[in-house]
Amino acid sequence: MAKILVAGAGHGGLSAAFNLASQGQDVTVYEKHKEEELGHDWQDFFDFKCLSYAGFPMPEEGLVNRYSMNMIFSFDPYINLQQKPLEDAFELYLYRSEIYAHLIKSCKEAGVKFCFEAEVGDVIMLGNRVCGIKVGGEPIYGDLVIDATGMYSTLQPKIPNYLSFDNWYSGCEIIHVYRAYFNRLKDAPDPGRPVYDVVFPSDGNSGLEWVKLNEDTVDILIGRLGNTSEDIVAGRLAELRKNYPFIGEEIVHGGIFCDIPIRQPIPVLVANGFAALGDSACMTMPMMGSGIANSIKAGKMLADAVAADVNGEFSAERLWAFQKRYYKEIGFSCCNVALFKVFINSMKTEELQFFITQKLLSADDINFTTEGSGFFSKLIAGGLDPRELLTKAKKLRTNPALIGKLTAFVSNMIKMQGIKAIMPQRYSEAAAASWAQKYNSFFSAISNEGSID
Repeated sequence: MAKILVAGAGHGGLSAAFNLASQGQDVTVYEKHKEEELGHDWQDFFDFKCLSYAGFPMPEEGLVNRYSMNMIFSFDPYINLQQKPLEDAFELYLYRSEIYAHLIKSCKEAGVKFCFEAEVGDVIMLGNRVCGIKVGGEPIYGDLVIDATGMYSTLQPKIPNYLSFDNWYSGCEIIHVYRAYFNRLKDAPDPGRPVYDVVFPSDGNSGLEWVKLNEDTVDILIGRLGNTSEDIVAGRLAELRKNYPFIGEEIVHGGIFCDIPIRQPIPVLVANGFAALGDSACMTMPMMGSGIANSIKAGKMLADAVAADVNGEFSAERLWAFQKRYYKEIGFSCCNVALFKVFINSMKTEELQFFITQKLLSADDINFTTEGSGFFSKLIAGGLDPRELLTKAKKLRTNPALIGKLTAFVSNMIKMQGIKAIMPQRYSEAAAASWAQKYNSFFSAISNEGSID
């Protein structure tokens, strides 16, 4: 029986803890918050199939038809793209507190131990191996440490020569979000339709907003790639209320700022005696910021790699099976989406308007699932042929600057295939370091193409 230390009760950490304890391992989760305080005070959609993938039972409630999004580009003239939901498409729609309660209950039933109000501050090294963590300044030793401390990992910077990234984010790799549920004004005119509008504002700040109308509340998100502030939020709320008169002034719940990584995964997920999961490894979808499903699946993948390590070495070489599987099933798809995000973010407003009016991005293309046949579905599933884009580029003959940017995107996709091909199949520190350097250099170069002005 191995002693497993999970730093942070993130979705990926809980998934790994559940699966490892189910194997008979001795697993303890250390979380700095109180149990009842876990999770942002808002609801999220996510793919329910991730739970069965990771062995969790389905919750009794929360399964709903996938909502149809209305994407609005608010430059003049307005452009609407109404997403067409797939038939019989369902997702879980739960408050974060409900998701955590479900995962933690399953973990406890599997034998996972929890230490809440226990902040992890450092790793303990023995030579080039992580052999424990410090909790409240006290050393705790274990055979494997799992980092689920979040996007600003407290552990990775403390591991000498860790082949991840420098714990920093470029302007287009992080979105600063404000989210709140406002009261719904009942005397306002009925919009006559389900409202789940994703708005791309034309206020000179890259980002997005959404307005989702519920029975008694209005779910508002305001996100910016550059800095956001209370003044920016106040200004945008005033503008949104002009177009959505049912948005009240009272915050029912939420009303907080947070940061979400919207970038490709970190290049190396493992070290000797160590593995990173969830936001600690940037396991979100780069266009949407959602990472619940990816993280839960990753926790199962890591547990499977641990189970296959019959000698309990938990070296980077043994844990590399987790790295390869995650990138094969999820990670490289996220890289493709990250490339498209940089492409979109590099456009000027008039270029984006031209791109959409020429129908290079249609309603069928904006379904962010692997089940569809549109652009994003193919991009996520890894089935997008760059030649399709070059064919579409013929519609842009009158816009050479945009042709150049689209050609650069296609070129980057082709280069990404080369990066994918050279990821080591077997771990060695030299091979992993070489690949991480190429991976980081590639994305560092193209991230400069994105603008946050």
